Amino acid sequence: DLHYLSPSGCTFWGKKPWSRKKKLMWQLGTLVGAPVGIALIAGISIPAMIIGIPVWVGRKIHSRYQTTGKHRRNIAITGGVTASIFVSPLIAGLAVSIGVPILLAYVYGVVP
Repeated sequence: DLHYLSPSGCTFWGKKPWSRKKKLMWQLGTLVGAPVGIALIAGISIPAMIIGIPVWVGRKIHSRYQTTGKHRRNIAITGGVTASIFVSPLIAGLAVSIGVPILLAYVYGVVP
């Protein structure tokens, strides 16, 4: 139940309800500002995933192959990071292509 976070307030916590004008301004601000915020989040998440996934894969493989020989570990890390460099743009694109419509549907379907 999200009534604790609503602009109308919560009587349990003693918060006064917002005026009609303040609620309307909040909703209009959300409806106008949401696409900008969603685009900003999507624009930041794509490079973060493209850079972050290969780094994460390299660290995971390095920690898993610590007890093996140096040559085998380096080959495994190089192969894993190379594969993740090719796969990470696909994952980032898939995440954004699924996430942005869900966020837009939430903002324009649930918020008003």
